[in-house]
Amino acid sequence: MKLKSHFTLIILLGLCTYSFSQDWSLLKPGLKYNFTLSNDSLIVATLWIDSIQTYGSDTIYYLNRIVKDCDTCNEWLDNNPKFAYYNQPQFLQKKVYVTDSLCYFISPEKYVLFSKESKGFSWTFDTANAINATIVDMKEVQLFDTADSIKYILLTSGDTIIISKNYGILRFDPVYENQGYILAGINKKAGKSVPDFFDVYNFSVGDIFEYKGYEILDGSPNKFDFIEKDFINSRTVIGDTLKYGVHIKYASTNEYGPNYLPPFYEYSYKKSYDAEWIFVNTFYHPANKFNGELIDYDEILNSYGYNPEAKVIYTLLKMYYDENQVLTKMIGSERNIDYFSVADSSHNLFQREPFIGSWDWDINEYRYQVGLGEVYFLNSGFEWGKMRELVAYKKGNDTVGTLANDDFFSDFEEYSVSDQVNLFPNPTNEFFTVTGINSNTVIEIFDINGKLVFVCNTCENPINISQLQKGVYMVKITKHKTVVVRKLLKE
Repeated sequence: MKLKSHFTLIILLGLCTYSFSQDWSLLKPGLKYNFTLSNDSLIVATLWIDSIQTYGSDTIYYLNRIVKDCDTCNEWLDNNPKFAYYNQPQFLQKKVYVTDSLCYFISPEKYVLFSKESKGFSWTFDTANAINATIVDMKEVQLFDTADSIKYILLTSGDTIIISKNYGILRFDPVYENQGYILAGINKKAGKSVPDFFDVYNFSVGDIFEYKGYEILDGSPNKFDFIEKDFINSRTVIGDTLKYGVHIKYASTNEYGPNYLPPFYEYSYKKSYDAEWIFVNTFYHPANKFNGELIDYDEILNSYGYNPEAKVIYTLLKMYYDENQVLTKMIGSERNIDYFSVADSSHNLFQREPFIGSWDWDINEYRYQVGLGEVYFLNSGFEWGKMRELVAYKKGNDTVGTLANDDFFSDFEEYSVSDQVNLFPNPTNEFFTVTGINSNTVIEIFDINGKLVFVCNTCENPINISQLQKGVYMVKITKHKTVVVRKLLKE
């Protein structure tokens, strides 16, 4: 058995003098518990109560679950197991049976924790493996800027568990794993949190973002490299919607080019215009997901107006620190190992798919960072593709990367499309027309909850919305890199 010191955490907490209180709930509904590994600072696991059942005075908590590779399967894809199991427990098992005096962690392993007993109390922690537990110490500490009390529990396996009066499990050394888990914080309540939608898209007036990328038209040999510099001029928050007024300077090549951006003087098409960025906070948005959380890929693809004949249904959210130690959230991959379809639902078995669509070239990748939004976007297939990457930015007094100088952004064509775009009739009961658009305009319609309910990539008037229910909708019109949003009433 492995031996882990139970004195590590006290150095981080700091001692103080407060009396003990008999709360000691190990898990509480509505809270999300963020854990790191004992030798790392990255949040690798977030646990929360998914659902609850009550039986008289007792309760069963069902915990959120994850995807785990099938280590016993003999097929491989890109040096990874081809198969994985979904609906799998994290280190605190699938469910917790809670009484007034104990927590019984169940499935697939079984073990018991007593949280309200005193120093010297012993019990059988794991009957199947003959492991006993003893409360070996109790201390008063300052934890997450709050007076707290903690108990050290030592297992006969040599593993350590530390629990808190206020925050539940602080350290858990699974008997069946090689590393222990340390509580880093209660999400958005105390300690370290996982960034969410409003953290990721937290731009300020005066911020500058510069992107580079390319676009390959469907079935065309033409590849357009571009550079874009965006200036945040205004910010409006309306419920779950963020609106930014942006001035955009854009330049692109008009010829088939190499897979890298040419020097500035080769950009032959330039324009400058005002636009409005609209970001809607939804449950499905990747910026709201946690490390290892399963994501319905259809929701992501639809939000970008991309509707392949998908054979892939799911992907996973992954978090990591980039080369600048900036926390990054990522879904999808260019490595072709992060897409899943259901292989056997009766055994909760996934299989990895190398591509997301019916064509064997379709790949997608999206990355997000706090205060920078979407920093990388890749959507490509056979003879088509788009890539956009944040290469430099200025936020406040900090500049990262090298922003293109002002001389490059001279002699731009100034124009605005927002004044040309309107909807009529409005209200409508079946069809409406959008003025000032062409066949390359993308129309997206969102309901009042921010859910995408209609998308058209090459729209032509009139637009039929007879299938939508009555109500208020937001119509997002994307034309020439400009985004305009109009309200529409369906009667």
